[in-house]
Amino acid sequence: MVQTDQSRFESKDNVSIIKIMNSIILRLLENSDPNRSIIALFALASKYRKSQEDDRVLGLVLKCILKLSNALRTLVSSVKPDKILLELHVFLLDYEEDQINVQPNIPIKAVKIILQQLVSLFGQRMLQFYAQSVETHASPDKYLKKYFF
Repeated sequence: MVQTDQSRFESKDNVSIIKIMNSIILRLLENSDPNRSIIALFALASKYRKSQEDDRVLGLVLKCILKLSNALRTLVSSVKPDKILLELHVFLLDYEEDQINVQPNIPIKAVKIILQQLVSLFGQRMLQFYAQSVETHASPDKYLKKYFF
């Protein structure tokens, strides 16, 4: 299939726009409240996981979550584990039980990576944060606590 000059031009523009958007998003993640960023990213992951509109959007959201999880160590003074745990709990509640165990399940891996980072930063205090947030939520936890151990 032969590309016209117009389609090559549009393709170059799209690649440039994507690179610019990636750069902007990375700067936003680096300079914004990590708690709000994680909450917003998991809300987007939940939305796009359900819609099945565009897997690329979900992939980009999950990459942002993973990038932000790597930066948590440098942002430890502003991280609020209780808020993040509650968001992870709500995110997991949206999943049907049969979807939790589907392999490979990248959103669940993102949850586990965030939890690993939080546990490495806060250690045993994570159980206190869990008690303050998730255990007081109206819906009981089915999944989150088992990822702690």
